[in-house]
Amino acid sequence: MVILTGTLPFAGEAQKKSAGETYSFEFRGESLSEALDRVTRTTEIDLVYDPQLVYGIHVYRRIQNKNIRDVLGELLNEFQLDYLTLSSGTIVIVRSVSEGPFFGTFSGKITDRITGEPLPGATVLLADASGGTSTNRSGNFSLNRLMTGTHTVIFSYVGYDPVIKTFDIGPNEQIREQIRLHPKPVDVTPVIVEAHRTGMPAHYTQPIASNNPVLQPASAIRDPIRSLSYVPGIQYGLPMTDLHLQGGQRTEHRLLLDGIPIYNPYSFGQLFSSFSPYAIGSIELHRAGYGANRGSQIAGIIDLRHDIRHNGPNSATLQADPLSLNFRGDLHIPAGRNGVNIMTALRTNFWNIYRDPSLEKTLRNWDVLDPLITNALGELDADASFYSPFFHDSEVSFFDVHMALSHKIDNFSSLSGSFYLAENSIETLLLNQLSATFEAEPYIYSGDSHDWNNLMARLGWDKMVTPRFDLSLEAAFSSNRFEHANRTGTTQSPVFTTTGTRAFYETLSTPDSHYAVVPLPTQINGNRIEHALMRAEASYSFSPAFTLEGGLQADHVRSEVDISDADESVQEIRMEQATTMLGSYLMSRHRFGTWWRVDWGARFTYASNANDVFAEPRASIQFDKTDASIGYWSVRLAGGLYRQFINEYRMTNIGATAVVPSFSVWSHADGSQIPKAWHINGSFLLEPVANTTLNLEGYYKWQPAANITSYINMQNVQQRIESNITGDEINAFGETTQITALGGSIRLNQALADSRLKLMAGYDYSYSRVNYSTQFGRSLQAPWNEPHRLQLRALWHVHPAVTVIPKWQGIWGRAWAFREAYYNFLPFRQSDTRIPPGFDFTTPEDDRLPAFYQFDLSVIWQPVLGPADVELRLDLINILNRKNTLDQYVQPVFDNAGNRSYEIRHRTFPGFYPTVSFSVVF
Repeated sequence: MVILTGTLPFAGEAQKKSAGETYSFEFRGESLSEALDRVTRTTEIDLVYDPQLVYGIHVYRRIQNKNIRDVLGELLNEFQLDYLTLSSGTIVIVRSVSEGPFFGTFSGKITDRITGEPLPGATVLLADASGGTSTNRSGNFSLNRLMTGTHTVIFSYVGYDPVIKTFDIGPNEQIREQIRLHPKPVDVTPVIVEAHRTGMPAHYTQPIASNNPVLQPASAIRDPIRSLSYVPGIQYGLPMTDLHLQGGQRTEHRLLLDGIPIYNPYSFGQLFSSFSPYAIGSIELHRAGYGANRGSQIAGIIDLRHDIRHNGPNSATLQADPLSLNFRGDLHIPAGRNGVNIMTALRTNFWNIYRDPSLEKTLRNWDVLDPLITNALGELDADASFYSPFFHDSEVSFFDVHMALSHKIDNFSSLSGSFYLAENSIETLLLNQLSATFEAEPYIYSGDSHDWNNLMARLGWDKMVTPRFDLSLEAAFSSNRFEHANRTGTTQSPVFTTTGTRAFYETLSTPDSHYAVVPLPTQINGNRIEHALMRAEASYSFSPAFTLEGGLQADHVRSEVDISDADESVQEIRMEQATTMLGSYLMSRHRFGTWWRVDWGARFTYASNANDVFAEPRASIQFDKTDASIGYWSVRLAGGLYRQFINEYRMTNIGATAVVPSFSVWSHADGSQIPKAWHINGSFLLEPVANTTLNLEGYYKWQPAANITSYINMQNVQQRIESNITGDEINAFGETTQITALGGSIRLNQALADSRLKLMAGYDYSYSRVNYSTQFGRSLQAPWNEPHRLQLRALWHVHPAVTVIPKWQGIWGRAWAFREAYYNFLPFRQSDTRIPPGFDFTTPEDDRLPAFYQFDLSVIWQPVLGPADVELRLDLINILNRKNTLDQYVQPVFDNAGNRSYEIRHRTFPGFYPTVSFSVVF
């Protein structure tokens, strides 16, 4: 028995006094006994109760200006408790005589056992399949209205060992716990988390090999998104090519960092991503059929998450390879109960100190003066066909820094922040010399430069406000700046061969330069986009089988595009846009029966430039079967309507060399038709026996409104401006058309020899077709489409410290074989260009690239050397030295009599390319 007594000597007088006064309280998770003690001390009343009545009950309630009777009523009624007032004035708490069936709540947070990092999207499932849920972005979960008694819950997450927990819950009891999952040794890093995850692991005791090194695709440099090439429906991995999700354009998905858009996620043009591989811990991948809570994007979302080690030891990591130097530092600062955890990662290159021979050779082979393009760019004193290579130089630089911090206020609330800055550039310069038999300017030069800059800053707060209610707030800013220039002209003196590329560019810009510069046709000189956003998200759990989520988001986007034209009398054109978007979503998650799960909801967005509200309904249904005759299997069907309000346009580089074949320009919603697509996606997962999995997937996307670059509009942009058409219309370089995409994938994974040997075989089929009626007068196979892709890979732990990773892939069916400018520039310049006889660049579907084959082999050595973790990695890239084709161009050749003919030349990917990297963790 607990007796709480006020501080006045005459309790009866205090009781009478308190009855007429009003009080205000705010309880944020205190136990009911603590709350009652606080009420007693404030109101100076006498209170008696049995501790068993209030055991395990926590209070979340705000009470304002209530008398003591109402204060006690609001505190007790929710828990089927009541009170009696004795003649002496003492208040006694009792059970309510009207109490009904007893329920309790089990809530908490799921984290990584080692790092303490929250695990969003983890599965929480009652073992009897009567209900379940998944964690929110902050790792919080809640199972409400659980009947009193014993329950068993299974917690699981991709890349972690599942945890099974049994507990007893009493009437009105609220259990809150932190569930820590132990990470499995993973084969692929960062960990890739997909939408279709089975309700529970089929085999809890599957053997896992110890000391598993990560399976990174063989590459000259570690790249955190390169491993996406292993995922069904993802087209990525070839140098200087784009990433595509399930047949969509590169412009139709968005790459995020901690949920914030990054508008140029590549370095070296498109050779690899602009993120440090040591800063990224996981990737959340959402393709066709993703939910309303994930935003608005036609093809999908790729969300990279910073890797923060919570309460771990301070450490430092150093890594070097032929192209880059990486550093990572982890720091824990004691502050309050849990302290502050900070991760910093830096990456830079050292091109001016050491130039990787294979990459330098590749850039030299790609930096070719195309005579057809050169002659079409402007008037030269002689045909570019009469010039041959004389000198090449290139400048490559990149730098990125990541910072992320986390502070746990308590077990159920936290602050987090992240910062990202990246700069990268690539500049090439080529000098061609006139053949001795012709009279003209002795040299033609061509330069191509690209500079990108990314900036992102984010601050977030999340809290489990009550066992049923979660809330998160976030504010962020992201920007991207891009500058581009082509320079083509003639000169009589190759002075810059001794000064280098950048010194030449500076000389070229001076008024007394002795170089003749050929004006280029309409081109994009630069683009800038700035994006500020604020959002709030909340979820409420009504029962173990029903959770409701909702959110609000405000975006302000500003962009500008700089366009120049060959007409020097007209100033550079700057097109500016500013758009405000207000969005919201509502989404419910249901579990029906034993293994059915249904998610459905809608997203609504108001775009100020379009002055309209756009709805996006979406739904998914999943069924899991654990005891079927064929083994454990799961099937998921998802789809809905998807729109896109910030648009990316891929611009063909029309430079004479164009080492980087295309680049991006950003725009956003205006009076034009907002892009939209209808998605449907189906996937089937099967585990017939332990260590064997089969994954089948298919998708269909119909886009009645899709944005593509309009090269006809680009040719007419100068006339449009002179006709007083406003400069904020995106159709100055874009148009709306229709796209259809469908495809399927299969993946078979097999683990052998106690998982020391793991095998994977995968095949992807993709069909994408675009209506090019404006440019070509018909629908064509999409330029990015790779109809057939086959992959085979293995991971073999030949020794506890040595792992061998072979990989082979083949790609067939690629069209649009020639340089992009042959299709998107030359047909509009025929008055200036002689198309070689026998060539027709208006039928790209007939121009087929040879099949792509490549075999890579990696060997990883991880010795045990005292307190340091060391890794030495040897990558043998394209070990068979196959000359795979990037694209084709037409080269004139002359016989001894001076007669001209034409032949097809190939710009190829690097041949055999060995590389070594070394890393050490202290």
